[in-house]
Amino acid sequence: MKKSLLISMVVILATLFLPKNIYGQVQFGIQVGINNSNVSWKDIETEAIKGFNAGAIIAFGINNNFALETGLKYSQKGYYNGYYVYEYLGYLDVPVQFKYSYNITDSWKLSVFAGGYIAFGLNYKAVDDLNNATYNYNWSESNYNRLDYGPIVGMGVRYKHIQLSIDYQFGLANMNETLGKLNNRTIGLSLAYYFGKNN
Repeated sequence: MKKSLLISMVVILATLFLPKNIYGQVQFGIQVGINNSNVSWKDIETEAIKGFNAGAIIAFGINNNFALETGLKYSQKGYYNGYYVYEYLGYLDVPVQFKYSYNITDSWKLSVFAGGYIAFGLNYKAVDDLNNATYNYNWSESNYNRLDYGPIVGMGVRYKHIQLSIDYQFGLANMNETLGKLNNRTIGLSLAYYFGKNN
């Protein structure tokens, strides 16, 4: 497992620094959005919470319809544990996804994408509704594992430079062995702006 994660990280870093002429046109963008996050926890019922995401996008155009997208974003995930405590987990996400776009008109296009992501835990916050208290921790003070990863799928609609998209992250890493088996489940809704030529 460690070997496969190392290979994945090397592939992501290599993608970020590949020469421009390998893929053709490169586009940069920024995005911001909201997350609806929960966890899969065996035999335990939890509820979803709202968070946010924001970051940068790099798109490598392969041809008129296909592109390889990656980037870097901060993504707030977590869950409500059912006992008055909201768990907020802040990650640095690196998605890598293949994207297919269909041109409806010269200005409008639909797209679908699929790939994977690796996320690194940055900060952890617990909000205790019962005692009306908020606790901010360094990640090392929690029992949560820093590394998360898994597949990602989604779709979007784009008008010229602006894209609205929705995606789903299916976490495969066990977040916290002391609590059993927990896996992230996140739906993200994002608005992005792409700089440069509208391709």
